[in-house]
Amino acid sequence: KKGYWIFLKTSATLIEQRLKQDLTRPLLAGRNKRNAIDQLLKQRLPIYELAPYHFLTDHLNPSTIAHLIIQTLRKHT
Repeated sequence: KKGYWIFLKTSATLIEQRLKQDLTRPLLAGRNKRNAIDQLLKQRLPIYELAPYHFLTDHLNPSTIAHLIIQTLRKHT
């Protein structure tokens, strides 16, 4: 099997905005969302940053992100 490991990097602020009304995230339930997001990112970033492909997504729409991923994978595979 072949797969791709891609890190879509998003700021904690934007993650918080996107999840503001989301009540379906068990790791954020009953906690200060921003503090929980910061803590989870601190734990997970060292692993995420091992991915060979990184894309900063804060100011990009989903279509642009998809296009960038496709272009990158075509160049490197």
